[in-house]
Amino acid sequence: MCFRKKTKNIIRPKPVRSDTFLKIKEIIDKHDPIDLLSYAPPDEYESEVAEIETELTKIANLPKDTIQDIIYDILKRQFEPLLYNENCNLKDVASEIVNILIP
Repeated sequence: MCFRKKTKNIIRPKPVRSDTFLKIKEIIDKHDPIDLLSYAPPDEYESEVAEIETELTKIANLPKDTIQDIIYDILKRQFEPLLYNENCNLKDVASEIVNILIP
């Protein structure tokens, strides 16, 4: 006779996100670089957002244009190999992130 251990459905709380994370996510979701949000879960771009947020903490003292280039490189590495939204200019996305986050 085979017995299966009963497991309870565990509901995990959503992680607490910083304002910076939420602003970056809003911008990337708005542009939807690889046209996924119409059918993918809303957390689709969160790994890219987290990478950008982490990188921003390391490069905050650099000039805005350098920061924009670094963000663009992250976006390009993540999205360009894929068939992304042809209406989405990754340089514009990087510029918008920098302009909203860095006064």
